[in-house]
Amino acid sequence: MSQMERVFAIDRQLRKRFPPTKAELLHRLEVSPATLKRDLEFMRGRLHAPILWDRTTGGYLYQKPEKGQTEFELPGLWFSPEELHALLLMRQLLGQLEPGFLSERLRPLERRLDELAEECRTNTGRILLRATPSRPTNPVHFEQVATATLKRRQLNITYFGRHRNKTSERIISPQRIVYYRGAWYLDAWCHTKDDWRRFALDSIRAIKVLSLRSADINPESQSDTYGIYTGKDARTAILRFDPEASRWVADEEWHPCQTRTLMEDGSLLLRVPFGHTQELLMDVLRHGKHVEVIGPEDLREAVITGLEEARAVYARPSRRVPQSVASRETKRAHAS
Repeated sequence: MSQMERVFAIDRQLRKRFPPTKAELLHRLEVSPATLKRDLEFMRGRLHAPILWDRTTGGYLYQKPEKGQTEFELPGLWFSPEELHALLLMRQLLGQLEPGFLSERLRPLERRLDELAEECRTNTGRILLRATPSRPTNPVHFEQVATATLKRRQLNITYFGRHRNKTSERIISPQRIVYYRGAWYLDAWCHTKDDWRRFALDSIRAIKVLSLRSADINPESQSDTYGIYTGKDARTAILRFDPEASRWVADEEWHPCQTRTLMEDGSLLLRVPFGHTQELLMDVLRHGKHVEVIGPEDLREAVITGLEEARAVYARPSRRVPQSVASRETKRAHAS
């Protein structure tokens, strides 16, 4: 029995018509006198429970509230040690993924969690999540999007599209929020375009929550292809990694529906469904000489073009950074 379970058991006993004696509490809880003493001190000190010792009956009881005061009640939010550890871990990870998301309305809960963490000697600071590079989201926008998604409300957003370098206004029905490679995205049905869209939350410039209910459309109806970009027509990329790279790639999941074939020479054939070339192209290029695109041909040509363009950049004479800019960057790095 955990301490929280014992606290509830003690509370039930103290509310009975006849106060329980120390011996009765020890028998019912099956604990030592030292443990019972710690539990009672915990209830008095941490929970401010008005527990008194009644000399006449030799039992414990709650002090009756004075006129105008309410009867003592245990706080309604309790967790087992395992549940508390999981909740603290979730808060720690969310705080690292999106600093500032926990608004002032959640500060009392944060303080209570900190107290519970101190009581059970839990240090979540030992867990560090590094999501780099990351694109921080405006915490106010994050909260508005999350609330509208959960409460099923449409949004009017002003959105900056990086690909087109253009700002537009959209009416959308949010369906789900996705965290991917250091950034938050929103899957939504765009009423303006009458189609599915995936919006980067950090590109939202303004939000207005509408009273209209969101259209309920299953996000799974989208094409399930590689990366954060969705495509209409899913195809299969065939990538061959050399023996050196295959030792790492063999344990990586690029897509839930991928297939891997280990060749006799130690190389690896990876087949991945994709619908949009850009992100898969970037991931192929980061492996450099250790990967070859076998197909489809347009993806292979895109990789060749990317490598040739990169080589052309380095074929030019190096353009040195002006000394004034380098000095400012150095000072900024030291300051941070």
